[in-house]
Amino acid sequence: MKLLVCTSLLLCSMVLLVECYSTGAPEGTCNTLAPNPIKHEAGLQTIQSPYVLDIETFTDGKGGYHYEPGKTYRLTLLGVDQHPFKGFFVEARAMTANGKTAAAGKFSVIPGDSVSRLSSCSVPTDGITHKSAVEKVAVTFEWTAPKPGVGSIPFEFSVVQVKKIYWAHQMTALIKQKPSAISASVQSLSVDKMTLLQAIIAKLLTRN
Repeated sequence: MKLLVCTSLLLCSMVLLVECYSTGAPEGTCNTLAPNPIKHEAGLQTIQSPYVLDIETFTDGKGGYHYEPGKTYRLTLLGVDQHPFKGFFVEARAMTANGKTAAAGKFSVIPGDSVSRLSSCSVPTDGITHKSAVEKVAVTFEWTAPKPGVGSIPFEFSVVQVKKIYWAHQMTALIKQKPSAISASVQSLSVDKMTLLQAIIAKLLTRN
């Protein structure tokens, strides 16, 4: 009888752990961007991660990355060489006035996606995580860029391969805010004025 009770309790505990794991990252992950070390048995990896967040959609063709405020982009988190994973959490982070970082922009789940759900950290839908522990080799979602003035952002993400193996605080390259058309025109005008001024000075010097 005692053995039966102990076995039942063990099975219940395993179910609870799987449930905590399979329904996505808890709210506390917003601050740490790391899975719970107790539930994941301190399995933080320090070797190179086999997972990447593809940000080529932001490429400017000049070796850099830019986003346009208010525009929606499609991103993919994937395992290199189709390396499988079970859990994930992604946020975009921006520098605040007090020198700290805060979530930026809003995520959305693509219709038909049965493995992802939205997370709310600072504001609703500013993060995205898994809702199913089923193995996956890639997950695609959408991110809508924040309003003008937020500045440059990287995406930070964590990936759980299995319960005892995970990577946290992974970061993409910095993505800068694309200058507005007005700002670009002002910058161009300033350059033109400077060029004209330099030409006038050069002409005056030649006369002397």
